[in-house]
Amino acid sequence: MNALKKNLILIIFVFFSIYFSVYIQLTTINLAWLTWFFHLDIAEKFLNGSLVFSDLINRYGEHGMLGYNILFLVNTKLFNVNNFFDGYLNLIVIILSTLTIYSAYKKTLEKNNKYTFVSNVFFISIIFVMFSIIQQSSGAMETQVRLGPLFFLITCYFINKYFYLENNKSKYLLIISVMIILSILIFGTLYSFAWIPCIVLSGFIHYFLRKKMDNGYIYINILLVASMLFYFYMYSLFNPTDGSEGSFASKLLIIIHHPIDAFKVILSFIGSGTLGRSLWEDNIIVNKNIMLYNGLFIFVVYIISIVLFIKTKMWSKTYFPLMLIGYTICVALFVFFGRSQEFYFATNYWYAVHTKFGLVGCLWIIFYYIITVFARNEKAIDFNFLKKSKTLISLFCIVLIIFLSQLISNLVEWKRAPYIKQFYERMAPYAFTPYDLPINNEFGLTPLLNTVEETQRGIEIMRKYKLNIYHDFNHKYKFTNGDVLINGKNINALLGEGWYGLEGIQQWVNNESNITFNSGEMGQLSISGFIPEVLDSNEIKITVNNKLILQKNVSGKFTIEGTIPKNSIISMKINFTKSFVPNKLNNVNPDVRVLSGTIERITTK
Repeated sequence: MNALKKNLILIIFVFFSIYFSVYIQLTTINLAWLTWFFHLDIAEKFLNGSLVFSDLINRYGEHGMLGYNILFLVNTKLFNVNNFFDGYLNLIVIILSTLTIYSAYKKTLEKNNKYTFVSNVFFISIIFVMFSIIQQSSGAMETQVRLGPLFFLITCYFINKYFYLENNKSKYLLIISVMIILSILIFGTLYSFAWIPCIVLSGFIHYFLRKKMDNGYIYINILLVASMLFYFYMYSLFNPTDGSEGSFASKLLIIIHHPIDAFKVILSFIGSGTLGRSLWEDNIIVNKNIMLYNGLFIFVVYIISIVLFIKTKMWSKTYFPLMLIGYTICVALFVFFGRSQEFYFATNYWYAVHTKFGLVGCLWIIFYYIITVFARNEKAIDFNFLKKSKTLISLFCIVLIIFLSQLISNLVEWKRAPYIKQFYERMAPYAFTPYDLPINNEFGLTPLLNTVEETQRGIEIMRKYKLNIYHDFNHKYKFTNGDVLINGKNINALLGEGWYGLEGIQQWVNNESNITFNSGEMGQLSISGFIPEVLDSNEIKITVNNKLILQKNVSGKFTIEGTIPKNSIISMKINFTKSFVPNKLNNVNPDVRVLSGTIERITTK
């Protein structure tokens, strides 16, 4: 039992690290999509030797990418641009962020050694929030957005310590200076600036209460502002010509003319860290007002936490939890003024990486208050004392609601995880068809969620240098002669859309199906299948790498043969001119699939 008490936090850290690792495996495949294409030009310049340092100083919208670009080169060199690199880098960021918070949390309670185990038990809920899979995994630009808070978190940790120092201030100022530069100029994004007012305000309150000013604090403020201005200069943000979402003045007018609607957007943002949007998308929550009520609840918790911070005079020990709450509020305002004023947009999963800090700050203050009350009364934490205080009961209820909300949301995300991976797997074949990309998005994007030009350019780079999915494909699917698909079972290929899954010894397909595989040494292809009697006959067209190689009318059991490029990655499309729906032929039959025939065997030589 003593060993458990002593190692409780370590055990919980290991458990949640494994938990998040499994989630990464369940949801990730090695496939470049969305913002990954933004960084592939850097990979190409790096691999052909033309890269210069200025190439690394680019931005995605308002978000500087210098730090991530350097890490992307590491990924390129060591792992051939692998999505899992970013997934596990995100896990490392979460671990380091949580350890930083735990170090400061433990410091605030060090004089109450009697309650060390209890405070560690309380901290489990904070770990749960930090490792919550509501935030999902990350990749490319999104990784930089997650690296920024880590470095600013460490910066705040040292600044908070600096506030209470009497000696050795110069050493801490040096550390703080390095961390500010890393936090803003290397790993900073526009969201990083949300930390600055929190630091400035905390310092102002601290030195105002002490009725004296500190030169080091003034220096920190100057360095923060100077770094922010240099960031704007470095990334050419003084006169941005892209990514405009409307002027600041127009957003301010929205608040003035529609304050309630604006407040709803803020509520939906801060509430998304407990009840993730997946509950809404999966119709578990059918009324969006529930999301708003949840946001209102979290907003009230913010206010209660700030009141408790003041009531306990927690500022005498730390400002850290106040900074965490302030950061989330500032990011909410950034999103409103810089992104969108729509309720739905503000609940996006990628904002959970910011909202979790506000929740952590609230839980930290609540736990500090609870332990302070028990310590002041020299009581052990037991139910008999607890039930005498309505305040303590209310606070425990708040913690319980947050914990249960996280639990429900995590269970929903866990249930969705395999389908997320399936979504990416369905997109994978499009990485091998750069000149036959359908536009299936209202924004004119390809299935890989980028423009046609950017997608084609990225695929060309990956194919040329065997990066990402091309690197994996050549390792998994060798250039060997033999069966690609036999008795309907996928042996050595990547199946795309249009395949309905193995049924006995056959694969039903619709009127357009895609398959990617490696050809053999002789460049010969054989396809066998079956056309059902209801269709009598069917015309089959075989297109390889966007070139028609076969066109033939087939019926019953059939085998067709053709010539394909030797020892190459083959992206093949199988088209049939006719199809049928079993349910329309017989209402008793529940099958509503669009069927054109079956494919039983594909062989290369």
